Amino acid sequence: MPGTSAPRNTYSPPPPDVPYEMSDFGSVCRGGGYVGVAAYPGPVPRYVYAAGGLPMPGEWATETVHLVQLVACSEQSEGKPVRTCPYSGDGGTPVTRTVVEGITTVTLRAARTGNVVATVQLVGADADQCPALLYNQGKDHTVATEVTEEQVRKALARYVTG
Repeated sequence: MPGTSAPRNTYSPPPPDVPYEMSDFGSVCRGGGYVGVAAYPGPVPRYVYAAGGLPMPGEWATETVHLVQLVACSEQSEGKPVRTCPYSGDGGTPVTRTVVEGITTVTLRAARTGNVVATVQLVGADADQCPALLYNQGKDHTVATEVTEEQVRKALARYVTG
């Protein structure tokens, strides 16, 4: 019939039951979930996928996607200055960099539902020394302290191991 158009296809396929690869668990940080993975709280050990480069204890990791129960989503920000560190720049020119608190907010989510299990804030622990190398400099050429695996273990153990 002239002047009419065919109806638009509004079908979207449902999300997959399990992620295709481990990095797909990043979508859980945005509230998604995978119904084919292990439920939380489930039996121990509870495996965790660390999204965002969080240093995670090795025994909490798995390469088997359907065993993952938790996703640790992390966001970094900078806190107050804690020290100034001297370095040698190009041609031996003295350079100083300010070390600031590296603040990591960890949101632990259930991999199956995307529901928030816990949120913790960690402050990088290595403020007492200057980094050996300069990399990942933040705004104004600052260097942020980094969260350690031990800090992550202490903050999240009750959700992961028991």
